[in-house]
Amino acid sequence: MPKSIYEQIKKQNGETFARTIRNFDEGIFEIPDIVARLKYAGRDAEPIKELLSSLRLKHQMSNSNQTPYELLKKAGYNAFYADTYKKQNSIAPYFLEREKLCTFRDKNRYKNYYIIHCIKEGAEKLKRADFIHPEREDAYGTSVISIQIAKSGGFIKILNRYNHSVSFPDNTFNSNPDNIIEGLTHALKKEFNVDFLVHQKMPPHFIFLDEKLIKYNFELDGTYFGDGFHVSDGHIHDFNKDNFLLIDHFLLDFKTKKVSDLVIGPVDMDSFFDSYECQDDSFAQVLQKEVEGKTLQVKKISKLEKALLADGVQILRTKESQLTHLYLPTTRVLPNRFLNRNETLETFFAPHLRVMGNRSFERNREIKYLYLPRLQNIGDYFLMYNNKLKYLNIPMVKEIGHMSMREVQLERMIAPCLTFIAGDVFIRARNMEIFSAPNLIKINRGVLDSNDMLKRFYAPKWDVSFSFFRDCGLGIERSENCFLLTHPKRKKLIDNRANLNRMLKKISFFERVVDWLQGR
Repeated sequence: MPKSIYEQIKKQNGETFARTIRNFDEGIFEIPDIVARLKYAGRDAEPIKELLSSLRLKHQMSNSNQTPYELLKKAGYNAFYADTYKKQNSIAPYFLEREKLCTFRDKNRYKNYYIIHCIKEGAEKLKRADFIHPEREDAYGTSVISIQIAKSGGFIKILNRYNHSVSFPDNTFNSNPDNIIEGLTHALKKEFNVDFLVHQKMPPHFIFLDEKLIKYNFELDGTYFGDGFHVSDGHIHDFNKDNFLLIDHFLLDFKTKKVSDLVIGPVDMDSFFDSYECQDDSFAQVLQKEVEGKTLQVKKISKLEKALLADGVQILRTKESQLTHLYLPTTRVLPNRFLNRNETLETFFAPHLRVMGNRSFERNREIKYLYLPRLQNIGDYFLMYNNKLKYLNIPMVKEIGHMSMREVQLERMIAPCLTFIAGDVFIRARNMEIFSAPNLIKINRGVLDSNDMLKRFYAPKWDVSFSFFRDCGLGIERSENCFLLTHPKRKKLIDNRANLNRMLKKISFFERVVDWLQGR
């Protein structure tokens, strides 16, 4: 083992990394171009030491002359090469809306990748609802798969039917075609005259590209983001960490104060705010307006965490380049889709925010604290499926849009100025105990459907409708907890007394309602 190789890896990946390799298998240092292969492998060799050792072994390839489609047929799949945009998206009907492949949104995917779609016989008979606890390689997940090989070579991934619902869905069968059927790797390489590396045991957050082992922090739409680089379309793109800061899939240039979206590309600032119905994540434009003309500084919080300061004020914090804290001191309007793909933000403060567009924080499950004292309007699909926010105080909000806060874990919601709630808000918000909206006038269908814990519902100005109760199960058909309603409209309650009496075993009304039900 040449000492120079050890020293190069030590300098590049750290002493702990180099020592781990040496202690485990000193022969790893004899692999040709090992320093270059490990450039993007991170600073912890423990998860990949066995994989590195396996690189020294020769992989036996099948000598079969069968085509990939013939082999896949033996494995039970009807497979075809998707060489047009129409063919690329032809398997979309097999996927639930929330689990659709990122492939379907990429109009150039078939141009940059050899795509082989594989549909197992009987796939249409498998029902997603029958797989309550999905596993990546279960019968449903592998009933429809997409093998994608970079035309530039080196990179392969196998995607399945559980996109976004299981860990590493784009690493199905460990992205090794031979795990589908023996000899498929060789057949694919021969069919498309392209080379790529595969391994039986690929550790989480690692991929192979151009014979390099790459450690990434997160992936979005087939783009992989690591420490000082990102990988897209089969190519590694470096950036200088002294001049740029990676925030989720956005890149901030300290010199120009420009923020770029590395997944969708640049957006025209002049036209962006002209249309409230923007189609892409608006974070880049919002942040850019916050930092324009300010002195920027990056402060290291810990080994993995960084903070961005603008004129000495902390604007945001990241952990492994993913956004965890955000403070927008001047922003008044958030256009649509703001951070709609972010899954790591924990706190969001926007003291002057007035309007929040549709689909903001749509996929975020981690927000614990929201401070929005001047917010007046919340758009559709806000903060769906969040697991961490327990208490929400929105003192000036007047309207909440359709499907917002669906399946959240909220326990209390205080909204003194709220007048209107669109349909299907708080669906399956099963932990909601207290709902207070003293100025609420109108509620559409589906609100608070399937709530199990509600104890107090305070909305004295709401024109009560018992069809609403039947739709929502608010403490009636699906709850055995005490339901408290304060409502002065006596005639409505008397007219519906027969229906209410029938439900008395499951529901208790207090204050004036109790008197009316007892005929006082």
